[in-house]
Amino acid sequence: MYEYDTVPKGMWNLETHLNYIGSGTTSFDGPVAPTNNQSHFTFQLTRGLTDHFELAGYLVLARRVG
Repeated sequence: MYEYDTVPKGMWNLETHLNYIGSGTTSFDGPVAPTNNQSHFTFQLTRGLTDHFELAGYLVLARRVG
């Protein structure tokens, strides 16, 4: 069972998320940048397709010191 309400059919929902990682990885792992002192800002746009189904897209932005 999904514990959250879905976006109503035909409606849009925009959420923003701001996260900070104060103590994380300190070296590159292939193409993945270190997470230490990294800030993330995310936009989540969701559309209700039916009364019980929704579709979402995310734009994740990150900034790290240095």
